[in-house]
Amino acid sequence: MKYTFFHIAIFLSLFSSLISTDCIKNQNCLEDRGECINNICECYDEYWTLEPTEENKLQNIFCNYSKRSRFLPLILEFFIPGLGHIFMKKYFLGIFKIFLIISLTILFYTGFNSYKSENEEGNENKVIQNEEQIKLINNDTNKEITKPLNEDENKKIGEKMNNSDMSEEIDNCITDEAPYVANREKISLPFLDKFLNILGFLGLICFFVLYVFDLFAYGFGFYKDSNNVPFA
Repeated sequence: MKYTFFHIAIFLSLFSSLISTDCIKNQNCLEDRGECINNICECYDEYWTLEPTEENKLQNIFCNYSKRSRFLPLILEFFIPGLGHIFMKKYFLGIFKIFLIISLTILFYTGFNSYKSENEEGNENKVIQNEEQIKLINNDTNKEITKPLNEDENKKIGEKMNNSDMSEEIDNCITDEAPYVANREKISLPFLDKFLNILGFLGLICFFVLYVFDLFAYGFGFYKDSNNVPFA
């Protein structure tokens, strides 16, 4: 007798489950959301059948979930990277992307400021050196100009001015002068600056790859929403 009741209970449970899975038009398969085909409710592109839970509070019918549009997170990711992930409740990807953007911004900002300050200090030192050299040159020329000339020196200057070979000597002096050579000095960067530059370069590549991949995944519908349902 025990086994008879046991088999009857199993049969009734299976029968009830078969009845509940039957596609009934406008009862468990609404005509504006799906269509009964071979006793299966085929949902339209905008809808999906999701198992009801206490969190989503969906009805126990077919095609009870409206798919999310992929264009809104795509637009958000294009203009504000990371916000599209947070909007779709993909918090880990969104927070990681925003953290990467903030870190790269701080890194490049500090590097630019240090480079700018070094250049300003170098330019100030050059200006000071040039001013000192100009002062020395002016002092020497003023001493030579103010120095009184003897009669013999005046005669020598007049003879040189009248000499026809004076122009040739000037040309020879000009051509014999060595050209200016750039004073180049190799300055090795500190280890910390090298490490930060490499870290910033790798972070920039990582962000660019993630940015392009996210736009591609949202645009072609490879990503799914927080309920693991494909986008519309």
